[in-house]
Amino acid sequence: MDKKKKLLLCKEVDWPIINDGIILPPELNHVFGQTKVGKMLEESKVKTVRIILDGRVYYAQVVTTTSGDKGKADTGLKLSYSKNSPLANKFKSLFKHSYDSYMSKRKRREKDELFTDLTKKEYLCLYSTKYLDTFYAEAILANNADDFIFTHDDGIYKSFGYSGDIVRVLHTIGSNKYYRANWKALVLKFHDAWKAHQNCILLNHNSKFIWGNKVELNLDEKIGDVFGLSIENKEFIREIEEEDLIQLIWLDKLDFSDFKKLVSTLFTKSIEKAERKAIKDEITSLDATASHYIHEESKRIIENIQKELNAFKDLTSQYSERMVELINRISTQEAEINDLKETIKELNEKKKAQEELRSIKEELIEVKNLLKSYEKV
Repeated sequence: MDKKKKLLLCKEVDWPIINDGIILPPELNHVFGQTKVGKMLEESKVKTVRIILDGRVYYAQVVTTTSGDKGKADTGLKLSYSKNSPLANKFKSLFKHSYDSYMSKRKRREKDELFTDLTKKEYLCLYSTKYLDTFYAEAILANNADDFIFTHDDGIYKSFGYSGDIVRVLHTIGSNKYYRANWKALVLKFHDAWKAHQNCILLNHNSKFIWGNKVELNLDEKIGDVFGLSIENKEFIREIEEEDLIQLIWLDKLDFSDFKKLVSTLFTKSIEKAERKAIKDEITSLDATASHYIHEESKRIIENIQKELNAFKDLTSQYSERMVELINRISTQEAEINDLKETIKELNEKKKAQEELRSIKEELIEVKNLLKSYEKV
């Protein structure tokens, strides 16, 4: 799951969700009520938030509400939208099972306890995002609600009963990325439910049961040899109790996959040490092969990047040389233009001189003609 997303609310679908909004629990006031200036939403004020659902953005309003109890002035928040808004219409189409059930009851005028007898419940989950006033929504629909491990009231795995089937619980958590993000809390809830509903069973002293499941490992094997970790004040498999496994979930080095593998190993028939060593050696060999492959692949990628950088460097160098050539050419052309300007200027001056000489010549011819006329006289 994206680390920027955090589960805020998971609520069973009821008529208000489909129709007009969700009353938000007080502990979420600081999330939904925070304004852009860092202050809390004031009474009678409204702000708009974005709900991302099925890849589309819908809009709703966060409004303040007051308690209906006399003598109380508690202010809460509600995620509100009109019954004909795009978000309400989306909920009606998504939660069709719940909506159809309500409409059927409405036609029969049975409006009380509208959803208490639904054979399949549906849920709406809201998650935070890294953006203020933007929330991610997830719909748990009737066709996959059987695997949903929350309930709207106490969060215990009612869909599993209380059989203590930890393997099934871990499989369900592992099949959903949102459950995996909260796996520690879910395992704790399962453990609390199991403790509250476990039955007293007379067991053979040669067998061991954890969360109601028979441990298949050799009970005389050492914990460290099997799991590569230690449990305080415990040395052998036969000494492990449910509370010991619960303590392990808080180890920083133990993630969900590690915990699931550990629990599954408990209920898997033991294999001989030699076989386990062979498997371990094979895994080590595979890891070494994978490491070599990663090294070679990384080397190849780095070499390709280096080639591309060199090609880019050559291209940049050619570009620089071309720019220098263009600059020199422009400078040469500027010099030639200046020479042409000087030549034009000289020609203009010569043209003026020729015109002056022509004028002088014409005047001389006129004087010559006058002299000839006087001579005749």
